[in-house]
Parts: sequence; structure tokens; C-alpha cells
Amino acid sequence: MGIRLHLFHRKRRTRATQSHHCCTPTAIIEGRRHRTDVPYLLPKDHQEIHRLDFQHFGLKCVVGANYKAPLDLMQVHTLLDVGSGTGRWMSEMAQEVPHARIDGIDIEPPASYVNFPSNCFFQQGNILQGLPYPDHAFDYVHQRLLVGAIPTYLWPFTMKELVRITRIGGWVELLEAGRVFSHRGPATTQLNTWWDAKAPQIGFDLALMPTLDELLMSHGLQHVHLETIQIPLGKWAGRAGDLLGRDMYEVFKGFKGFYVGTLGVDPMAFDQVVSALPGEWEQYKTTYEFYLVYGQKCL
Repeated sequence: MGIRLHLFHRKRRTRATQSHHCCTPTAIIEGRRHRTDVPYLLPKDHQEIHRLDFQHFGLKCVVGANYKAPLDLMQVHTLLDVGSGTGRWMSEMAQEVPHARIDGIDIEPPASYVNFPSNCFFQQGNILQGLPYPDHAFDYVHQRLLVGAIPTYLWPFTMKELVRITRIGGWVELLEAGRVFSHRGPATTQLNTWWDAKAPQIGFDLALMPTLDELLMSHGLQHVHLETIQIPLGKWAGRAGDLLGRDMYEVFKGFKGFYVGTLGVDPMAFDQVVSALPGEWEQYKTTYEFYLVYGQKCL
């Protein structure tokens, strides 16, 4: 383990610097800060940081844990979180496996208030350009909700990178969202209709997400397991539904720049439809599909 850790040791960063924004290509779109150098559909600002933390706790309520792969934690010494966001997942896993090294990578450093444990390390980078780690570096590789950051045609490349850096016997796990709402009303249906009309043609086809197990197997992973999770949206489903309903509402608000600027939706029509979502989800008891998939690298 010592040799493998030495190969990709990075300088530890426990706080985000204040200067990284100066050289980052950004634009204010519909009042929110967006990165213009990456195909990321959601904003990158303080409001989004707050939402991501909120989302983490909501998902943990529903999934019940920070991971689902059958890990033997005593044999796990190196973990990577791809698209680490605020660093909440890293910090919690550092508590669960204090003997292990937890690495995270994202296009921007984590928020300054995240106080990483001493076994957490962050590397700034973009998975779409490849991961800056050697082959077979990690016992466990985790990726969550990058569907809005990875164009459809780049998913095979992304998967190849995740598998490349996983050691023999190690696990890759993903949690991603699709486009399927059950018990949906007119506002939810309208948002899906706007999306389906143009988004797949410009590179974001959410229909790929329910087939992630096939993607893992096509890259040589074995013991692949796919679980479809129905996420409740709204107070009707208790604390988890309340958290995730509020999170999903903020997701759609964050998508305004994409719907208006890229999909060509009228901004006033968008605001009207989105404002109807919370009440509609309560009325129809709406749920949303997430897909949790993991597989083991055996060769």
C-alpha cells in the first residue's frame, strides 16, 4: 500500500483558495455563476454549494449509506471520489475508514468551510480530460450525479478512466439520475417535454442512465449490480421526501440557464412551470428514479 500511495501523492488542501475564481472562465447566466469552459449544466456558486450539501443528506436518508458495493472495509486502503463537490462524502468516508486515504477530484476546490480530516486529499482536475492517477491506484472509486457534467458521447471514455485507476479486486460505484418521474403532473411533464425536444440532440441523453450496468460490463467489470431507487419528492414522504423534494426544486431552478439559453424556453414560462412543482409533487405523490450501480474489476 505504501508504494501505491507514493505514486499519486498530492499536496493536501483543506480549504478552498479565494484566488481560483480569478482565472476561471465564468459567466453570469440568469443570475447564477456558470463555468463556460466545461459542459456542466448547473451553476457553480455558493447557492449550489449549499444545495449539494443538502442533497447529500437527502440521498443518504434514502440510500441508507455512503456506499452500497460489498466492500471489506479492513481491506480498503485507497478511495477516490470523482466529482467530489463540497467534500461531504469524502469527510464522512474518512470517519468510516480512518485507516484509509480518501482522494477527491473536481473542477473546483471544495468550499472553504469544509474541514477535511487528515486522511483526505483533494486534486483539482476534469475527468473529461482524463484522471491524473496511475493505473490500479484505488481500492474503491465512487462517482455520484455527474449526469449533468458528462456529455453522452464521453461516458465510455469516463468509464474507461474509472476502471483504469481501479485495482484488481477493487470496486467502481456510481449513483446517477435519469429522466423518469412517476405520478407526474403537468408541470413535471412540461419540463420533460422541453428537455426531450432538444437536450439529447445537443449531447445530454438521460436515457443512458438506466443502462449503466451494461456500460460497466462492457468495460470488463464483473459482479455488476444495478438498483433502481425511487426517490420521493415532497413532505408527503416524510423527512427524506421533504429533503429531496426541496433539493430537486433547487435543481430545476439551477437549470434555468440551460433551459432558457440552450433549449430556448421562454424565461417567464420556465419560472411559472418550476414554481408549480412543489405543490404538484405533493398532490400527485411524485417520485423520481435514481440508478445505483457497482461492479468489480477482476482482470
